[in-house]
Amino acid sequence: MVILAAGVAVAVGVTIPALADSSQALPIKSVGDVVVDGVHQRVFVSDPVGGKVVSATYDGKVIATSEMKRPGALALSTDSKKLYAVSDPDDGGATEVAQVVALDPSTMAGTDVHYTGVIGTPDLAVVAGKLWFAREDGFGAIDPAVPASSAEVKPVDGGIGRQPRLAFSAAAPNLLAVASSTGLTTYDVSGETVRSIATVATTGEIADIKFSPDGETIATVALGESAVTLRNIANLATKKTLAIEANARAVDIALDGTVAGGSAAAGRPDLHIFSASGVKVRPYDLPASDELQPRTVAWEPNGSRLFAVSKSTDGAYTLRTFTEPRKTMPTLAVTGPATAPRAKLLTLTGTLKSTVPLHTGTPVAVTRLDLTKPAGTVLMTRKIDAGGKFTITDTPSTGGAVTYRLTYRGGPNHAAVTLNKVVQVSRVMPVLTLNQHNKIFNQGVTGTFTAHLGSTYTGRTVEIWADPYGTDQAPRLLKRGTVNSKGDLSASVRLTRNTSVTAKFPGDARYATRIVKSVALVRVNLSLTQSNAYRTAKIDGLNYLHYRIKTPAMFFTSLTPSPNRRASLEIQTYTSGAWRYFDSTLVPAGNATNIFDGSDDIGRKLRIRARYDPPSRSGDAFNYPAATPYMYFIFTR
Repeated sequence: MVILAAGVAVAVGVTIPALADSSQALPIKSVGDVVVDGVHQRVFVSDPVGGKVVSATYDGKVIATSEMKRPGALALSTDSKKLYAVSDPDDGGATEVAQVVALDPSTMAGTDVHYTGVIGTPDLAVVAGKLWFAREDGFGAIDPAVPASSAEVKPVDGGIGRQPRLAFSAAAPNLLAVASSTGLTTYDVSGETVRSIATVATTGEIADIKFSPDGETIATVALGESAVTLRNIANLATKKTLAIEANARAVDIALDGTVAGGSAAAGRPDLHIFSASGVKVRPYDLPASDELQPRTVAWEPNGSRLFAVSKSTDGAYTLRTFTEPRKTMPTLAVTGPATAPRAKLLTLTGTLKSTVPLHTGTPVAVTRLDLTKPAGTVLMTRKIDAGGKFTITDTPSTGGAVTYRLTYRGGPNHAAVTLNKVVQVSRVMPVLTLNQHNKIFNQGVTGTFTAHLGSTYTGRTVEIWADPYGTDQAPRLLKRGTVNSKGDLSASVRLTRNTSVTAKFPGDARYATRIVKSVALVRVNLSLTQSNAYRTAKIDGLNYLHYRIKTPAMFFTSLTPSPNRRASLEIQTYTSGAWRYFDSTLVPAGNATNIFDGSDDIGRKLRIRARYDPPSRSGDAFNYPAATPYMYFIFTR
């Protein structure tokens, strides 16, 4: 049950700045009940699973906690000096009756304990100076002025049904409304005996019930239904039915009669706000991962805020504070071209509409934001016609993304709304070049790259970036600066890998952004040397290394190290008038020794070389392919 205590009224005529809606995680594991205290400006939430009642500010900051076993229903005294919480101390062992724990709302310190005489956590109400709770056979009443008092049983003929829920209003101090499995009933509890006043059958189990603060109306929502039902307190006849989403589970009525109805409505608005006359003011849609919790919608007493508690799919609870729920949210829309030529007349057509009608002549302010004046230039104020339409004309002198910001500043019954319309205004494509594209560099050298920028309007700044191949190094800015009188800007970088070098011109009011790229190809350091040759002599005009079979040939490779990198050592033999494949092996990067036993290859003409051949056989693709010259060799006795 959600109960509201009277607070301080806001002075009429004072301009209060609009506040943003807020949400704050609550350190709880469940929700039993919610109470809003307008005097102390606190929201109290009971947590049966977590065994505590938390006190939070209006923006959800928890400032105090009171621990107790399985707290359920909460009730606030009419003067906000006592907060009452029903606690179920039964831990499954010795059966214990439910207690009503009295707390100081300002500190959450316990001040007294009263005893209900029933098992479980019954609903609670403060009526006629007593604490009332429901029993299946009637009511229990506790005098909170008597310390450690026990309940007086107030039987009702025929009982009041299962799972009764209570509602009351300070404006009707002797009336108690009860929703249970048998329907909805109002009782007069002012005398020694409880007297039934009116009863009505309901089509579904009541999920939530609230008295209006003026004591004239009862609001209910039922499980499985999609409406808030407003009933006359005198005879429980239906006054209005307000459509909300299916799976209705929460309702509350504000001091001025504004109604909030809530549902567990995935993909649809979870909350609907209605004026006292029944006009739908606005919907609220919670995040897709959150679900409104039962009986957790509550108005700020004598204030503008609305509170609700939601639970996410991962079990996190959030207190949500809505700051302007009584104000309808107008719909602001604008149509016009997505692109437009610079220095030509541009026309946009807008509409401002609302479920609560706006007056003809309602103003919409228009501000233009562009590259020249990013903070914005106030262009004009347009007034809507009877259909909510208005027209904007402008001749943009600046190209690029031009934002037209339309703002309706709101009013007594309407929330403020802002809309941005972005138009891409044409700009000239500048000349921008970058040299050294596809040039091959030796590894470790310093490469110098020069960007050339042609004519522009005001912008003469260029950036040069280097991005070495691979994912282990981020692009880095080599230089940002103003081009010289020839339009040139140069930057240097030490090259160890293939590197993408980029020149960027950010654009100006009349010339577009442009990016050009050059790729510097960097060849790895790869060498092949030998040992144990006893002489070099020409065969068929080529210098051959000669090895004796008793001394193996030794070949040494050296390749710039890098993780997983390797070189391919390839051997060919001359046969049938051509060089053909004979053998190959992969050797690791760095320095490697390879031994060739030629005892079975006496007189065979052979040649060998080392290759770095990305990406198929080299293990990476960081550098440009490289190969050593062939070394020709032969084995003799």
